[in-house]
Amino acid sequence: MILDRLTLHNFCLYKGQQVFDLAPENRERCVVLVGGLNGGGKTTLLDAVQLALYGSRAQVSKREGIPYDRFLRNCINRGVDPSDGASVGLQFRYVSGGQQKLYEVRRSWAQKKSSVRETVTVLCDGLPDRHLSDHWNDVVEELIPLGISRLFFFDAEQVRFLADDDSSHVALGAAVKSLLGLDLAEKLIADASIIENRLSTRLAALSDDPSYKSLMAEVAELSQQVTSKKQQIGGLENRRLQAVAAEKAADEEFKQLGGPHWLNREARKAELTQTQDEERRLKEELVRIAGTDLPLMLVPNLVRRTFVQDQQEQLARESKVIAKTLVDRDGLILKRLKDEGANKDVLALIKKVQDRDRKERLKLASTATRHGLSDRARVVVEMLAEETGGDIAAKHLTDLLATLESTKAKREQLERSLEMAPEESSVQEVFAKFKKATEAATKINAESKALTNELDVLTKARAESEAKIKAIQRRNADSEIDAEETGRMIKMAVRTQETMAQYLKVTTNRKIQHLSKEVGDAFQFLLRKQSLIERVEIDPESFRITLFDKKGEVLPKERLSEGEKQIFAISVLWGLAKASPRPLPAIIDTPMARLDSEHRRHLVERYFPHASHQVIVLSTDSEVDRSSYANLLPHVSHAFHLRYDEDEQRTEVEEGYFPAFRKVGKKVAV
Repeated sequence: MILDRLTLHNFCLYKGQQVFDLAPENRERCVVLVGGLNGGGKTTLLDAVQLALYGSRAQVSKREGIPYDRFLRNCINRGVDPSDGASVGLQFRYVSGGQQKLYEVRRSWAQKKSSVRETVTVLCDGLPDRHLSDHWNDVVEELIPLGISRLFFFDAEQVRFLADDDSSHVALGAAVKSLLGLDLAEKLIADASIIENRLSTRLAALSDDPSYKSLMAEVAELSQQVTSKKQQIGGLENRRLQAVAAEKAADEEFKQLGGPHWLNREARKAELTQTQDEERRLKEELVRIAGTDLPLMLVPNLVRRTFVQDQQEQLARESKVIAKTLVDRDGLILKRLKDEGANKDVLALIKKVQDRDRKERLKLASTATRHGLSDRARVVVEMLAEETGGDIAAKHLTDLLATLESTKAKREQLERSLEMAPEESSVQEVFAKFKKATEAATKINAESKALTNELDVLTKARAESEAKIKAIQRRNADSEIDAEETGRMIKMAVRTQETMAQYLKVTTNRKIQHLSKEVGDAFQFLLRKQSLIERVEIDPESFRITLFDKKGEVLPKERLSEGEKQIFAISVLWGLAKASPRPLPAIIDTPMARLDSEHRRHLVERYFPHASHQVIVLSTDSEVDRSSYANLLPHVSHAFHLRYDEDEQRTEVEEGYFPAFRKVGKKVAV
């Protein structure tokens, strides 16, 4: 399928007639880029395509549960008379059975008195076709079923339900079945069951079983309840999406005001007090240590030198005393020897020896007094000089200082954090709004989950009753009408159901395995963290998606960042597109609002050029920015710029992307 042209007339912001040529140049240049600021009409283009195709069933952004006629009235440009009306037209090519046909759907409406009337005209190969116009809802379901349209025409913000919503597997299951052709097998099983029921009701024997009619009535009642529940769920979905969006908007506003800091301020105050106490304790410990001999143990060489110096000083003092004593003693010895008649030569030799000895001792006494330690101080120095725990003491003191430094840094960080926390008066109103939005979203999500659970119970009860009916039908068919044509047909219907059920199971398993691989490959291809996941598994019965990390353990989706959730949702859509036999174009609105620069680059370089044979990207200048535009340019067929005129309150369509970007690379022709 190729979207050729979108024509808008007085539709929302687009006053007068505006035409968008959407056909890509070729497969290599398959991207059509539409740029506009927020509020400039990008999402309106996505709405216009869906409105043209599906009318009142379209899942558009601005309907919000209001009646269809009022929605159409609101879509008429405010600058024109409502009686002039508005219209959307979509021309596209579709190949079926080897033949290509050109379709054009024109949907127009105008206000006549108090009512709005809509007209649908369908052309095939340029000629009006009354049958297609009258039965377009049935025809479009064959071409592009509504259930899968949101997987190809999507707002990247809204498809995050694939990563967030616990009930997303229900919508995903329906889309997967339709997209992969599995719904045809289910339809065949259902049709065979209807044939079986119709044939079996002809048999009089069935009326003999008293439980048969009551079971049939029970199935009819349960079917009505199932339909009613589905309608309730469908009616609730828009409100639920709005509530979730409101909650996220309130959360963003709360975060921008510093709400998380405000919420944690009391805990941070308590933590600051504890940190201040710890810092005070550490300082007191350092002061205590400073009063001990530990500081001297940190300088063992100095203590050793002091000890040696003191020994030398002590020896010098002793040597001086001894030298003085020896002068008197040596004189007495010489006098005694002389009195005893000692030889003069002997006396001279002894005197020489005595003089040399005193001179040597005087050398020892020449050491200058530096410290003059007291006996008590001398004992301490000697003890410290012999102490061997200096290294241990140094390590203890180093560890203590490091702990004090980290504690001080933590205290300063907590003080800064408390200073950053907004005043209660500035954030309280926003917090109340956030709390109210969260409660509303929680309530409506719970309501939606409860309805889904009720639907599951009703569906299961209906299936059980239908199984009982089939057991009665088959029992009667086997026992009473084996030889008759009706019995043979019933058996064929039963066999068809059983065979198709087995076929559906095998085919579903095979296709889901292929789809799981495609989704996993796409997710790994687009992710910045290549080691985040190992594989993706989709349950073929419930269609729940499970992520597994490199260790083979389940990775909860809640652990994904907001950007990773958006990448995951896009990967699911890309995997579906690659696994689908339907070659449909992709329209992507707001593609990169929550992504960091690396994920944006991956999306631009790896996803957009390969998402489909035709990719229409609706972007702001902050999403596909100058750098992204340069990388995407080789794949761009042509581009449009949506310029909003504030004075006229209308959007004008210009050729090319944003004017400031048109000098990037080679200018793209439109």
